[in-house]
Amino acid sequence: MSVIAANVNVICVWLLNRIDDPDVKVRAANTFSWNDFAANGGILVTG
Repeated sequence: MSVIAANVNVICVWLLNRIDDPDVKVRAANTFSWNDFAANGGILVTG
């Protein structure tokens, strides 16, 4: 499940990076997606 969630986070980051002029909310969503990706990686390693 964490692999699927990590893949979804990578897709979200990729889509958010395609926005030409990101505002604060988009940059925050990008940061939160990277944090979720890191958390899913940690879950995968500990599992």
